[in-house]
Amino acid sequence: MSDILRLTMIFPFLLKRFLNVNMIKNDVIQELRQQNSLQRGSQVITMIIQCWINFAVLAKLVFTSTLQDSDYARLDQLSKDFTNIVLKVKIV
Repeated sequence: MSDILRLTMIFPFLLKRFLNVNMIKNDVIQELRQQNSLQRGSQVITMIIQCWINFAVLAKLVFTSTLQDSDYARLDQLSKDFTNIVLKVKIV
């Protein structure tokens, strides 16, 4: 397993441990809150972490050396989930 893939997989744990509302510009937090109808800034942080979790799971499956038939259905669903969460985190 490559170092980049390993970093991708542990990055959600690092974010969950260290990322908080004070580390992101208030304008960005407010814009994401409005776009997604969220009540608190901490929900924005949770959404960012969820985006990285989805990416890590998807990357792990994409770089698996062998895929079975059931993996393709899971890959399809993970791709859709990742696309949806990225569109929510995107700043216009």
